Amino acid sequence: VMLGSGNPVYEDWMRATESIYKDKFRGWVGFNVPVSHRITAGCDILLMPSTFEPCGLNQLYAMRYGTIPVVHETGGLRDTVQTFNPFAAGSNAEGCNAEGTGYVVHELGFIFPLSCRFFLINLGGRFLR
Repeated sequence: VMLGSGNPVYEDWMRATESIYKDKFRGWVGFNVPVSHRITAGCDILLMPSTFEPCGLNQLYAMRYGTIPVVHETGGLRDTVQTFNPFAAGSNAEGCNAEGTGYVVHELGFIFPLSCRFFLINLGGRFLR
């Protein structure tokens, strides 16, 4: 399930993927508060690839719902999410600790294509072209 807007390439990809895999994929182009909360509350991981986010509330909602936020290291996302490290004892200078609230990544450019690839592999190895 994906919700969002901004990059027309990803918006078109969501529409195309939903039309091809009607029983496996849902994409909501745009933003809707009630739908956003339902998706966040019902998923395991919230990916926030924002390039600009002065504050950000969705990662806070995710933490409240028990959903793991994976966020781009920008603005309020960087300030509110602490990277979880299961091997840490206490915390370190990078903000990684054993009691982290999610994951903060420096470059999200590789995560979206990898997650899409994982999704397609799970559909029997068929790739969209």
